[in-house]
Amino acid sequence: MKKISLVFIFFFLLMVSSAFALVCAIRDACFPGETCIFSVYQVNNSHVAECGYYPYSVCCSDVTSSAIRTTCIGDENPILSVYQLNNSHVARLGYYGLNVCVDRLNCTIRNTCEAYEVCLGSLYQLENSHFGSCEYYANKVCCGECDSSLSSCQACFDANILSPGCTSWPCWFLGGDAIGANTCCGDDGYEFKITRVCLAGVCPTEPGDDACCRYPDDCVWQSTCYRDGFQGDVTGDDVAEYCDAGVWIRPLPPWKLLWRDLLRIFTVVFPFLSS
Repeated sequence: MKKISLVFIFFFLLMVSSAFALVCAIRDACFPGETCIFSVYQVNNSHVAECGYYPYSVCCSDVTSSAIRTTCIGDENPILSVYQLNNSHVARLGYYGLNVCVDRLNCTIRNTCEAYEVCLGSLYQLENSHFGSCEYYANKVCCGECDSSLSSCQACFDANILSPGCTSWPCWFLGGDAIGANTCCGDDGYEFKITRVCLAGVCPTEPGDDACCRYPDDCVWQSTCYRDGFQGDVTGDDVAEYCDAGVWIRPLPPWKLLWRDLLRIFTVVFPFLSS
């Protein structure tokens, strides 16, 4: 009985671990829990098509949706381009007008996949190509997925495993007014991750209330960016708050505002005096 229990536990742990690991393979039918990315006529040296057209499928786990369309939508990420929906050659992104759109994956074509990547298949050449299994051609389609162990946007970009479907990282989908606020905050210029900071007695400081803002001295309240110098009742307590270089304070009297602004101008004009 003990031996049977150990075998069951081992099998259960194996199933659990595999359920959360990215696996891609060419099969005659996708396994339960896998999603068809596209179909192929044969395992190697093949044209590609939308799922169901050819007898073989390129299948991946940890993927919930895939489609061939002109523009990817929602959480989808373009990974390859194709000439037409069916009986098509395949190419790098941007070469053809149709994209293979998949959620959770980010793919790059290279000769050798990194340790954190899974090979989706291979291309004979980068453009106007046939498709094959990973071992068949030199140009590997290397794909990564969400990895919540990476704690910053830059780490995700450096590792090249970003995915629009992933919400695990602290800089992802913050809201705010930066152009890239709904992607990864900080990877482009004029994107600053700002968290709510309050002077004692004005409002509660809340590290979990953040936003992607265009300016580094903005204040944040409920994932909304407010410019330095903004004054208004953001807390709803009928008392105005004031954004002072990233910190919510009570409004200053005019003479203090003037003095503060003069000091700022002075340090800009004579920066060596402030060091």
